[in-house]
Amino acid sequence: MSLSILLVAVLSLAEAQGARTQTHLSPNGIQETCVALAQMPGAIYSEKDLEQENFFCSIHLYSPGVAQCPKFWSTSPGTIVVSTEGTGLTPEQYEASRCNKKDGHEKLAKFKSTMNASGTSATFSPSSLLYYHFSRYFNSDLKVPVSVYRTIDKDAHYDRVTSKAKGKGAMNIQAWKVLGAAEKNPSTYRPIDELFTPDRRQIFGIFLRDKGERYGAELNGTRAGGWGDGQNKSFQLTPGFLALRSESPLESAIAEGLASAVRDPKMKEALGSTPVSHQQMVFWMKELTEITLLDYIFSQQDRVGNIDYIWTWYYFEDGRLKSKEEKQKKDLPRNKMAQIQPPEKIAGLNPILIQRSTIGDNDAGGKVEYTNFTKRTQMLEKIRHYNPETYRRLLKLNQDLSTNGPISIWLKEAFTLTEKQLKQIQVNTEAATRILQETCKAGKLRFDLDPVANMFGRRAAENVNCLNP
Repeated sequence: MSLSILLVAVLSLAEAQGARTQTHLSPNGIQETCVALAQMPGAIYSEKDLEQENFFCSIHLYSPGVAQCPKFWSTSPGTIVVSTEGTGLTPEQYEASRCNKKDGHEKLAKFKSTMNASGTSATFSPSSLLYYHFSRYFNSDLKVPVSVYRTIDKDAHYDRVTSKAKGKGAMNIQAWKVLGAAEKNPSTYRPIDELFTPDRRQIFGIFLRDKGERYGAELNGTRAGGWGDGQNKSFQLTPGFLALRSESPLESAIAEGLASAVRDPKMKEALGSTPVSHQQMVFWMKELTEITLLDYIFSQQDRVGNIDYIWTWYYFEDGRLKSKEEKQKKDLPRNKMAQIQPPEKIAGLNPILIQRSTIGDNDAGGKVEYTNFTKRTQMLEKIRHYNPETYRRLLKLNQDLSTNGPISIWLKEAFTLTEKQLKQIQVNTEAATRILQETCKAGKLRFDLDPVANMFGRRAAENVNCLNP
């Protein structure tokens, strides 16, 4: 089935497949479409997830309170959708006077479309949708933002955004140049179906809203050796990953990981003088297993350097574990965390400050042409600690994809993916399952990563049947 035909099928069968659609009219009379995809079978979605999907699809890009700013930083082109409420400015005035600033906006969403032309950074919009839904299937502790499918009138987007995009950095400048040429003449972009709707009157991509501050070397690694294999190998020398690689029990593995990591002066500087807590390490370790599994399945080629954190306080109240995001000093790096004091309301409850990992930049996966650095640098083969639920869900996913089960059918019906791209997901899932099963059967995989249980002092590894968990 061609991508164009598949896309038409997705939109026309949206209701039947459980998706939710909403349309908005552009100034040119083009009907733009937003689709919150059907839920993935077996996935766990929160009320906030569904509220966020509905909010994204309610955004009318041409309403009086909405401005559109071209993203001029980083490498890929993107449109920052901003609320102008309370500014006293019309959208046109806002765009003329404030879109040249990176910060200070009340951001409603970010629109990202596919862009893989020569001289540009790898961006594939369905990838963000895959990460969102699969992270819910794995019930991940890792934070992955909600995303929805969205089309935009290409001429309206060109006039309002692309024609005004200046860009900074060679890749960003080139990406806007290519997008501008394509919006004027769709036939200049190949593959055309990855950027345009079948009638060629709209571009399509995703709405999302990510948050968090960029990790330093403590989780993104020192990035020694440059882009590619080098930085992906240094990524495996972070304290969390080194602990994952240890065959020792969890307590000893954590101590070994930290001791080994701080031998690197850059890593020691990034970690700072505040001791890394046991609880922090367990969160890092589990989140890293989730990052590497998703990246392996989707052949992600641009993960290192794109992992963020959200400072979060954990505390017990009336015997219940609760959490609260740090708001006041949320942008402080780890080596300055001593400056972050707990909110007054919970200060007497002995809260623990944890960096929770989040990945909002997930758009360099899904395409067969991308380099799978997780596979290439054998990250899964080195892991010795895992979460039992993640392992069980992986085996169920592999069984489903290999037998054309409900998830396999959902993938085919809910995504704008080619047969080769769908096959890659199935093959990578099978390979990931095989790797972890072999480690398990060799008696080298400990099922001891449960951050919440760890908070309650429960640290024993769970016994898991490797083939039938």
